[in-house]
Amino acid sequence: MSNERISEAIKSLFSVQPIVFWNDADAEFSGSLNSLDLPGIEVIRLDEIPALRVKVLIEAGGKDGRWLIYSPTEEPDPVSDWLLDLRIRSKAFRADSASILLEDLGLSSLSLRSHLKERAKFLKAKERVERLRRWTEPSDEADDLDRKMIAVLARADTPEPATILLKVFAALAQDGLDGSPKPLQEIVANELDSAFWSLIEREFGYKDESPTLRGLLFAIFATDFVRSLRCGAPAQLAHFVISEKSKAANASVFANRWRSDMANYGSYNDLSAQVADELHLDQLIASLFADDLVDTMTFEVVEKRVAADLKTRILGGQGANMDAVRNLIARRRDGHWANQLLAGANESTRAFSATYDALVAAADFFELQ
Repeated sequence: MSNERISEAIKSLFSVQPIVFWNDADAEFSGSLNSLDLPGIEVIRLDEIPALRVKVLIEAGGKDGRWLIYSPTEEPDPVSDWLLDLRIRSKAFRADSASILLEDLGLSSLSLRSHLKERAKFLKAKERVERLRRWTEPSDEADDLDRKMIAVLARADTPEPATILLKVFAALAQDGLDGSPKPLQEIVANELDSAFWSLIEREFGYKDESPTLRGLLFAIFATDFVRSLRCGAPAQLAHFVISEKSKAANASVFANRWRSDMANYGSYNDLSAQVADELHLDQLIASLFADDLVDTMTFEVVEKRVAADLKTRILGGQGANMDAVRNLIARRRDGHWANQLLAGANESTRAFSATYDALVAAADFFELQ
């Protein structure tokens, strides 16, 4: 910050108050204080003049006096501040970069100054600061700021955890489960990776000594799968499942939003297929029936298992209850994998839709027979 800008900023404060306090905690401007252009303003240094002497000087100066009270230290606690009465009816000025950013971002908490200094890498880029400013609110705290910075780096549409994660996973789908997508690289490069994983833990309960996107995906998919089963969950998945109920519910809500999002369901399909393959899920659900899986939409292989079981039931005439079969099929059509309105008219969707058409026709035929 140039001396000219500092001088103009200080003079603007004197237009509303005759006393301005400047606590320069790092003594960054101690040497250049005398070179500031401040006509008609008396500069008082608290490191040279005792506080009680300052009181006397100001009282003697009368109503027309203007004083800049400078101190190369932090603002003192109110209980030990000899100039508290003056400070209460004065304006405060700060010239360090963190304080300027605090003002530019419209933040009200002075405690964020140190946090902004820790985020110097992110704040170095003017474009990023401009995008961050659109989302900041006066009441934001450190976690709020970090989340919004991460959203900027991920180029998310909103600074919400789910929106951020959708961008990260969309990039991961192009690289594969063990890839390092660009949004995460940007987050790491700007020293926000710890904040990112803390955000993930708060939202989804996923925690690991060395957290990875791969581990997070397994946790989300396994949790969503297990929560939707109408029977006991496979023991092989137990260690992936998020234990805290509220966080597990968040994971299921996110998974449902992801596969229902017209702009992102493609990345869901790709990554869920890779996870299902690595879990050998087809083997884990081979003994389950359509009734056990009727509410499960996590993996495409589940749809195949449901269709196969219904086919066996129809051909075997089990219980001759074709109404139950039709109800099961209707519920699956409303889900992700067989619903063209939700999943789009891709080849897999059309195949499942045609499969259920054939199963309904078979059920009708055997019922008539």
